[in-house]
Amino acid sequence: MRSPRALRTFAVWAAILLGLLLLPAGLTGRRGVLGLPFRPLQSLLAPAGTSLQEFSMGEEGLPPAVEDRFRRLEAAVADQRIANAALHAEIRRLGEIRETFGAPPERILLANVAAVASDANPLRRSILLAAGTESGVRPGQPALWGRSLAGVVAEASPRSSRIRLLTDAGVRIRARSLRAGRPVSEGVEGLLEGTGGPQLMLRFVPMDADVRKNDVLVSAAPFSGLPAGAVLARVFSSQPDPASPHLRILAEPVAPFGRMDRLAILRLPLP
Repeated sequence: MRSPRALRTFAVWAAILLGLLLLPAGLTGRRGVLGLPFRPLQSLLAPAGTSLQEFSMGEEGLPPAVEDRFRRLEAAVADQRIANAALHAEIRRLGEIRETFGAPPERILLANVAAVASDANPLRRSILLAAGTESGVRPGQPALWGRSLAGVVAEASPRSSRIRLLTDAGVRIRARSLRAGRPVSEGVEGLLEGTGGPQLMLRFVPMDADVRKNDVLVSAAPFSGLPAGAVLARVFSSQPDPASPHLRILAEPVAPFGRMDRLAILRLPLP
C-alpha cells in the first residue's frame, strides 16, 4: 500500500501534467521539443475527426471547432426568434380579422404574395397571390392585413390571383375619419381614391370639416362583402385646396404594401 507522501507526490505531478495539457500551444511548446511528450495524450482528448491544431485553445478560450459550432447555434436561435415573431404577428392579425369582421376560420384563406404585378398603365397598383379558384378565391373578395383592407381580388385563375391594391387609381371607397376620444358620429365622410402612387386622397370633404393629421380612415359603408369599419388609411396632410371648395386630404395606406409576405383572403359570399 502506498504511503500518504507518495500519493501527494503523485497528485502534484498529475496536476502539473494536466495544467500543461490545457495551456495554449505557445506556452507548452506543443510544436516544439517540449510538447512531444504531451501529443499522445492530446490525441486522446481531442474529439474524433478534430486535428490537434483545431483542438488548441482559441483567443476566447474555446477550441475553434467548438467556437464555430457555438456561433452557428447562435445564428440558428436568432433565425428561430425572427420566425416566431412573424408567426405571433400573423396569429394576432388573424385574431383581428375574426374580431372585426366576425369571420369564421374556414372563411379565411392565407395566401403568399408571389410578386408585384406589372401593368402597362403606370397608375395601376396590384400584386399576385399564390392562390386561386382552386382554393376558393373569387373576384371581388377583400384581401386583408389584419383589420386593414389591402385591396380586392381583381382576377383569379386556378392557382393564382391578382389583388388590386388600395393605391390603384381605379379604387374608390366611401370613408369616414376617426380620432381617439371623438365619437364615431362626429367623423367626417368623403370618397377615398387611389392615386396610382404611394398615397390616397380623400375627396369632397367640406373646407370647414375637422380632419387632422393622424386621423384614421375606415370604410363608411359595406365594401366587397365587408361591413363598415375596415381600416383603410391614416391622414398625413389636410389643408385647403385653393382650386376647389374642399379640403385637400392625403393619406397613407395602413397595410404595409412593401413588406407584406402573406395576405388573408376573406371568402365571404358576394352579392
